[in-house]
Amino acid sequence: MSQSSPVPKKLLGCLGFGCLGVIVGTPLILSAVAYGVLFHTSIPLRFMVKGLKAADSNIELNAISGSAFKGFEVKEVVLKGEADEPDSRLEGVTFKFNGFLDIFLNKRLIIDEISVKRADLIAISQ
Repeated sequence: MSQSSPVPKKLLGCLGFGCLGVIVGTPLILSAVAYGVLFHTSIPLRFMVKGLKAADSNIELNAISGSAFKGFEVKEVVLKGEADEPDSRLEGVTFKFNGFLDIFLNKRLIIDEISVKRADLIAISQ
């Protein structure tokens, strides 16, 4: 006589929630985490800064903070001049807008507020 192994009652250890709960719950939890990271942290803004630095090496943004819903602040923006020209600097730049969700859905950007604590701008005559 051969003994057969008992069939497990729970597939893949679905615990007390049932497999349907795991299958439905996992994407919901991952979506909520992704939503929180994208819209309530400064991580997407940091990726935008990296893209801006790659596109234009004459702009330097330091210490960015904020979120897509509240707006963001850049501690210092440096606009680099030519080799023999001084740099222009903006300090404490705050940018508040309608939010990324409205930008994606309605394809429009509404700037509610821009403020600069200090600006040292260099005018170049050509």
